[in-house]
Amino acid sequence: MKPANRNPNRSFRVAATMTLTMLSCTMGCSATQPTVQRDDVAVTHDVQARLARDAQERPLQIAVATKGGVVYLTGSVPTDSDRNSVERIARDTPGVREVENNVTFGGSPAGSQTISPHESGTSKHPLVPATAAAGTIVQ
Repeated sequence: MKPANRNPNRSFRVAATMTLTMLSCTMGCSATQPTVQRDDVAVTHDVQARLARDAQERPLQIAVATKGGVVYLTGSVPTDSDRNSVERIARDTPGVREVENNVTFGGSPAGSQTISPHESGTSKHPLVPATAAAGTIVQ
């Protein structure tokens, strides 16, 4: 029997192909999703609807306002876990660029005001821009 002749070029090509495949998979998985451009009023209503669905088991009073894709959350919830959940729901909504979570837990926020949808898109809350699209969820 003849000894097997190994082709060093073939081994190099196989190793290079495997490396490139792994690199391309890694790059594809780490790509960020583009931000969807949406109207502030639509973003506010979408966040409100998502919070309402989540709050069916435990009613929460959270005010939602949006300005330039930045969602402003105010209100009070019973636990820090609820506060984090509210922020996560808002952050996962399409069109949201950033979330300003001013929700407190374990008590009512000092000087809090409710933002109602009847204020024609203006906010009287000190932490929300005056031209933010506003609304309220009261369950």
